[in-house]
Amino acid sequence: MPDVIIKIIQTGDIHGCFFSYDFIKRKEATACLSRISSYIAGERQKLGDKLILLDLGDILQGHPTCYYSSFVNRSHTCLAARVLNHLGYDAVCIGNHDIETGHAVYDKWIAETQAPILSANYIRKKDNKPYFKPYTIIIRDGIRIAVLGITTTAIPYWLSSSLWHGISLENPIESARRWINTIREEEPDLIVGLFHTGWTGGINDGDMIENASRAIAEEVDGFDIIFFGHDHKSCKKWIRNREGREVLCLNASSDAIQFNEVEVTFCSDEKDPSANHKWCKRLIQERQLFSENYPVNSDFEKLFKIDINEAKALLDERIANIDIPLRTRDCFFGAAPLSSLIHKVQLEATDAEISFAAPLAFDEEIGPGDVRIADIFNIYKYENSIFVLKMTGKEIKRYLEYSYDLWIETMSSPSDHIMKMMTYEYEGKSFTFFKNLVYNFETAAGINYTVDVTKNYGNRINIRSLSSGKSFRFDTYYLVAMHSYRGNGGNEFLLKGAGIPIEQLKLRKVAESKEGERNYLIKEFRKKLVPNDISSTANWHFVPFEWTRAAIERDKRLLFPDESSE
Repeated sequence: MPDVIIKIIQTGDIHGCFFSYDFIKRKEATACLSRISSYIAGERQKLGDKLILLDLGDILQGHPTCYYSSFVNRSHTCLAARVLNHLGYDAVCIGNHDIETGHAVYDKWIAETQAPILSANYIRKKDNKPYFKPYTIIIRDGIRIAVLGITTTAIPYWLSSSLWHGISLENPIESARRWINTIREEEPDLIVGLFHTGWTGGINDGDMIENASRAIAEEVDGFDIIFFGHDHKSCKKWIRNREGREVLCLNASSDAIQFNEVEVTFCSDEKDPSANHKWCKRLIQERQLFSENYPVNSDFEKLFKIDINEAKALLDERIANIDIPLRTRDCFFGAAPLSSLIHKVQLEATDAEISFAAPLAFDEEIGPGDVRIADIFNIYKYENSIFVLKMTGKEIKRYLEYSYDLWIETMSSPSDHIMKMMTYEYEGKSFTFFKNLVYNFETAAGINYTVDVTKNYGNRINIRSLSSGKSFRFDTYYLVAMHSYRGNGGNEFLLKGAGIPIEQLKLRKVAESKEGERNYLIKEFRKKLVPNDISSTANWHFVPFEWTRAAIERDKRLLFPDESSE
């Protein structure tokens, strides 16, 4: 029999980047699923049903179009379902940001999506069976391709249990090992892992493992290909497993920037004379492609024209006019108007005395001038609510020590850097960024404090008083507001930083906002804020001033070169 070539195209962590219009920046999007769909259409025309489409999740959240479909206009079929159905996806693994939308949204999406939604290790409590389909068998020209879904189990650190009630989480490595044996009984010719769990690192607490793909590739025999995501890091590796077999592992980063293509050539096993002959894999070839290299699919965009126009109308609504810019970059160097505004919203939406917040982007800006709803999505991408937790004064200090250690150096002379930075070369140019992710650079409001950059971790934060003027005590409990991702244990600030055991977090939680934090920000802007209302609270600063002032200006110019001309 002649050889058979099967091509697999995989996307993942798209976060709603479906169309060629950037609704937030109000300009053309260079990366989007529409461009990828142009390539898919061409390959489908050549290959027919020998083309398989897979997606590894985080498709329901992260973009305004998804928000509109999931939370505003829910009477229609979910936009993500219609996109997947139109393109003819064969299987999808659910991601943690899909779970974050809540049962009402993702259960509806599952029912409306023609492709099976996979995850073997999310277990329905009432019958101890997988809540989602664990795997699927795709048959093409008699070739049997098994696809197993696995999802990160670190969601207790990020998401309220109400979002995944009725579901228990199984160790992803043990789940993969158990289900691979079941899959082998189906005698597939190719076994593919479709994993919404990153490569390695991150949270690793018993069965709560954030990034398990490398461990599964190395320790669980049987996989030929593993597509993985969640950590948004492009990756292409061949890993040797315990059997000594090579496993292809691919990650297509995020936001439809990349997609993976694998071409597998099968030849007939001439030693098998039975009618149900077996196939041998002769060759596996892989490519990582960039969506910006392909044209926008006009037919795809026309099909969703109503969705695009409805989202534009929502996001273009003018809600305020401000005279000064609100910049995320200012939040790294001291109390800033934007961070002060977020703190103000969190404190006023709750009965909290203290607020923790961080900028969610490296360099974004609102104003001066008109502020539209799209601008709020620009600085607040996800659907976080506001939590209020009880914390002691000592825990608050430890939390802040943990935070500032992620972004400041210990200075031993006035000429030292104050910021933790890294520089890399690209096309002959040097670029400087923070070493760590900026959404972890938490500051506080409701207290007056200094950060001494000449001291080591644990001794930098000096909390002088509450901003009300009352004394601040280490042995007193305070009500502290923060977004829900952090309040559930995200990035382990409350655990490794404050030192609160994860089993105590539920007991410490005293309140949760009825709406998402973005909605509270929108309401605040609708008050027609004036510059005095959004000025910095100036409740904290770096010391010693004679060192930090010059160091901040030096490092600011490295991180943001345009600052030198302002």
